[in-house]
Amino acid sequence: MTWIFGNARRDFLFLIAPGLLGILLSHWTLSHLNADFWLPIFGLIILGMIDSGHVYMTIWRTWLHPEERRSNTLYWVAPLAIFIVLIAWLQLGLPFLWTFTVYATIFHHIRQYYGIQRWYQRLNQQDLTASGYFLYLLTFLPVIAFHFREGMHAHYYTDHDIVFYPNPFLRNLFIALDVVCFIAWAIFELRRWRQGFREWNRIGSIFFPAAMYALVFLKGETAAEILFPLVLTHGIGYLGMMSLSLQRSRRQIFTNFMKAMFVLIVTAIAFGVFEFYAELEWIDIDQNYIHGISLLETILIGFYLTPLFCHYLFDAVIWKGNHREASLVYSLPP
Repeated sequence: MTWIFGNARRDFLFLIAPGLLGILLSHWTLSHLNADFWLPIFGLIILGMIDSGHVYMTIWRTWLHPEERRSNTLYWVAPLAIFIVLIAWLQLGLPFLWTFTVYATIFHHIRQYYGIQRWYQRLNQQDLTASGYFLYLLTFLPVIAFHFREGMHAHYYTDHDIVFYPNPFLRNLFIALDVVCFIAWAIFELRRWRQGFREWNRIGSIFFPAAMYALVFLKGETAAEILFPLVLTHGIGYLGMMSLSLQRSRRQIFTNFMKAMFVLIVTAIAFGVFEFYAELEWIDIDQNYIHGISLLETILIGFYLTPLFCHYLFDAVIWKGNHREASLVYSLPP
């Protein structure tokens, strides 16, 4: 069986182990350690260096990649367009900016899981539309049920960036739908197993996010219990896949996987620490912009969010199966 990083152990290390570590840190470690001391440290590493920092890894396949940069005017137009839209949004005092950012992030995370299972399909030389549908259902349904839980105060940017509507009936309804979808998916995979298909790689790429999303969104009580597993899985997985793609597509610079990963880690730490500091000292992340803020504050928030939305948009381009470097990036591992 073919794996993205060459063998099952490496795929587990980059794509599954980070989520398990996040669960361990948020559910066990913080309850046994001095949370007042360790939580800010974990916050800097996980939310600053990994979550914020990984956004800037994309520049190595876009702005800092001359051939790619010249191949698509999107890399020049999008940042300016996004910045203008953000400035207008903030200056007009339109609501739901941070809410939109949170839900765009959730969608971006799920799209990465979708891309991973599509990568496995490519390695397995299969094309299963139903596999992608099951992945979407088994991740989106726990997220929807999360909004109907009672007593939830978890948030990311502000206290009101997630829309909660406590309703036990609707919560249980979407949980039941999630269970039904999981059973349907299990039947689908069992039928393929009986047909002789042994696709443990693709099956795992659906089972793990489905199980993790059910755990964090249906059982998680604190922001750490929800964010740590999601952020670590997404950020470390992205680090590994981006390192692999650079090694294959820009071999003249990134001569091996470890060199690519080192450059990306340095990039993430540098930009992540700077952004973490900016969040503390320069940028007010709250709903006050609705009542009017200065032009300087608006520009700072615009500069803060533009790389994030560029990352979301550019990822939708560089990881597509018909991208000009796709044959290199998704080639069979040696």
